[in-house]
Amino acid sequence: MKAFEQVDKRPAFDDYGEIRHMVTSGGYVMVRRPKCRPFALTLEEWARLPKEPKA
Repeated sequence: MKAFEQVDKRPAFDDYGEIRHMVTSGGYVMVRRPKCRPFALTLEEWARLPKEPKA
């Protein structure tokens, strides 16, 4: 990751619902689902997630 690289902070979606961005550091993204505990994804995993819910 380059210094000051822009990360898309819009909520992402998977088969279970919305995932919200919290913070980015060291090539990882700390995220959480609403009303759930946080977990980490790599920047690549975060970038691959769709930013729109499935219809």
